[in-house]
Amino acid sequence: MKDLRSNDANINTERRRVEIKLILIMILLGFLVQIAASFVLTLVLGMMPKVAADYMSGLESLLQITPAMILRVCVIFPVLEEIFFRGIVIGIMYRFAPFAIANVCQALVFAIYHGNIVQGVYAFLLGLFIGYVLKLTKNIVYVFVLHMSINLLGMFIDTIIPMDTPMLLKSVIAAVSFVGIALIVKAIIRRNKV
Repeated sequence: MKDLRSNDANINTERRRVEIKLILIMILLGFLVQIAASFVLTLVLGMMPKVAADYMSGLESLLQITPAMILRVCVIFPVLEEIFFRGIVIGIMYRFAPFAIANVCQALVFAIYHGNIVQGVYAFLLGLFIGYVLKLTKNIVYVFVLHMSINLLGMFIDTIIPMDTPMLLKSVIAAVSFVGIALIVKAIIRRNKV
């Protein structure tokens, strides 16, 4: 069994100073992830009209944007989900398994928690990514901010990039987002090696 007090086994309990610069980077990263994920989701749902119709009918209640909804979706849910999935679940799993297995397990539980196939697949992939960001940053505060920014843009993505935006333009925006994600993750990895 791993000793959680050792630096190697510790993924989210270090007392590290929170850097404003990294908070801002997490906000940008969250927006880029949401743009890229929305593009992929649009492509996939376009190939499955029945699944898309079921998914969209289940989201109707979320389309009623109110201050209370923004507070729940963009602050309360992300904090509680991160504490549970990336704090508790991954922390327990990491005691008994390598990080990769612990990360897959927490992402799977996160996916099941979301309750439908579309959000489940989306949540699984985001869970893997957020778990990896937690491993890189070693501070759960950063994944709080990342998750909050993903959800915030998710509530307004159709206003920012309307459904009738030409697919070529959406593709360019998504490509820029994917490149931005890769560059930010590479910079965080490089930062950790210093």
